[in-house]
Amino acid sequence: MNNTIGRQLMLAVMDRAAQRRAPGIRLLQIAWHYRSLALYTKLGFETRETISAFQGPSLSVTMAGSTVRPALESDADACNEICRWIHGVDRGGELGDAIRQGTAKVVERHSRITGYSTDLGWFHHGSVRPTTT
Repeated sequence: MNNTIGRQLMLAVMDRAAQRRAPGIRLLQIAWHYRSLALYTKLGFETRETISAFQGPSLSVTMAGSTVRPALESDADACNEICRWIHGVDRGGELGDAIRQGTAKVVERHSRITGYSTDLGWFHHGSVRPTTT
C-alpha cells in the first residue's frame, strides 16, 4: 500500500511533459478515489471542473436534423478540429485507432460534424461542439 508508485509515475509524466515543453497537463480524476485525488493535489494539480459518469442503458432518442453514424477516415480532420477547439489539442492517434477498429462514431447536425466519440466507456473519449442551429 502507499509505496509511492503512483507518485513516481506522475512525476515521470510531469518530467516528460516539461522536457517536451507541453503547455500543461490535463488530468481527469474520478472524484471518489480520494487517495489519488490527494496525490494530484499535492503535486500541484488544481480542480477545474466536475466530471460525472453515468451508467445504464442508452436512450433511443433522435433529434431532428441530427444523425449518428460510424466515423470514417475522412472525418478525422473535422473531429480533431472539434477536439482542438474544446481542449486545445487533438487526440488524433486515439481517434484514428477507433476509426480503424470500427468503434468511433460522429454526430452530424445539418450536414456538419458537430461531435464524435471513440467509443463509450471508461477508456474512451468524445467531444461535442455546441451549435446555434
